[in-house]
Amino acid sequence: VAGADETMLSVVISVLVVLISGGLLSYVRSVLRGTVAGPVQKVDLAGQTFVVTGASRGIGFSAGLVLLDWGGTVVFAVRDVAKCQRAILAATSDPDQRQRAEVVHLDLSSFASVRKFSADTFIKPARRCHCLINNAHCSGLVAQLATVDGVEHSYQVNYLSHFLLTLLLMPALATTFGEGGVGASPQQCGPSFSRPGSTGTQVAGRVVHVTSRTYALAGPVRRDAYSPSARHLGSEFYRPDKVYGDTKLMQVLFSKELTAQVSMPLSVY
Repeated sequence: VAGADETMLSVVISVLVVLISGGLLSYVRSVLRGTVAGPVQKVDLAGQTFVVTGASRGIGFSAGLVLLDWGGTVVFAVRDVAKCQRAILAATSDPDQRQRAEVVHLDLSSFASVRKFSADTFIKPARRCHCLINNAHCSGLVAQLATVDGVEHSYQVNYLSHFLLTLLLMPALATTFGEGGVGASPQQCGPSFSRPGSTGTQVAGRVVHVTSRTYALAGPVRRDAYSPSARHLGSEFYRPDKVYGDTKLMQVLFSKELTAQVSMPLSVY
């Protein structure tokens, strides 16, 4: 353990950086062969629980495999449970890793599903969550779609539901306070927003937002573009690229504000 904010959850950011920067295929292949490649040093995450949304494919699934390989328990929060289960069985034959891989249904286009997931998986059983990785996203829509809650689809999936999920899991994240951990230093992991006083082992869980450089596309946000009323959907000013960029910027701003508003030590990336 290297000090203050050096918990095992910093490793998540390093893993994501490796995957995003072009080493995804070679890194996953090395994991499946049992040899970890790349600049990230393997650490022991035994006893730590991670939640990854949108983890049935892509970066989320790959990050989940790495965390399993390093000894963590991973909750794969996905829409298609059967698809994710098949992917895990195909990716690893290790019985211990398979046992630590929990696939749970989560539909971010439904606030009711978000509430059910958090309550049934963590709050009711009083279970700890050491790291929440808000990875799932929706992009490439050619027209506005409304969710069952009457909200613009990308806005709810990319931002609002992750916002809600994070707040609902706060009690589970808070129970990890004082446990400390191991991993890379924050300097190795990229930008973070750590609440003052989050030093030594006095660190609660961590929240990771997988954002995008498309936040630069964000501009003045028109309220009617994200109205909870479906009557505005399909209007002429809808631009999928801008909507996606807006939601990525919202995640960044939420990360900063979350750190400022919560009363417990918390690291947000």
